[in-house]
Amino acid sequence: MDNLNLVNRIILQSPKRFEETVKGFKEVSKFPNYSIKDSVASYKDKYTRCANSCAELAMSNGKYTYLGHFAPELRKYDFRDKLDYIIKKMKDETGELSAFVTGGHDVGTAGNKFAADESFRQLADIGNILDNNNVENLTMIAAKKKFDIKDNLAVTGDSFIFSHTPTDCRFNPLQIDKPNPTREELEALLKTRYGIVEIAPEHTIEYIG
Repeated sequence: MDNLNLVNRIILQSPKRFEETVKGFKEVSKFPNYSIKDSVASYKDKYTRCANSCAELAMSNGKYTYLGHFAPELRKYDFRDKLDYIIKKMKDETGELSAFVTGGHDVGTAGNKFAADESFRQLADIGNILDNNNVENLTMIAAKKKFDIKDNLAVTGDSFIFSHTPTDCRFNPLQIDKPNPTREELEALLKTRYGIVEIAPEHTIEYIG
């Protein structure tokens, strides 16, 4: 898929719609390959699924896109340097970059507090590296407050596609019944589930159930 435009559209999808959407996409970082070396930069549509404590990062520079899925327990001493190199290289290609970060757990999340804190620290590191590279088109919907959902992320020609998998298939905590919710309504809902909800002014966000 050549001649991509910079991705500035975020689509929040229901789990069922996401599964339909990503048919034919390349899956990135299949379990248990959740390290930075398993990330992919290409022209292809791609997705990754089921981030619990892991962080997921999608980027677009208008020429090609990137997708990574990072487990905090697998990160090595050179994680920050490697990610910084990837971000710089992508931005230098076109002079611009748009990014979306999800996954991970909030600090002090009930359960395994140490794992949650390490998960949040990784999210903070990713956000800081993007900020240090002056990536202004940056949205973070991350740091889950509970362990009842896992995050799914895809990147296609014009969109970052964000969804989730309930850990209990009988319960869907992000069920949205209202048609065409506004940006403000989506933001308010997401803040009940995630500790970090920062949507870039340049990014549009919509729900497709």
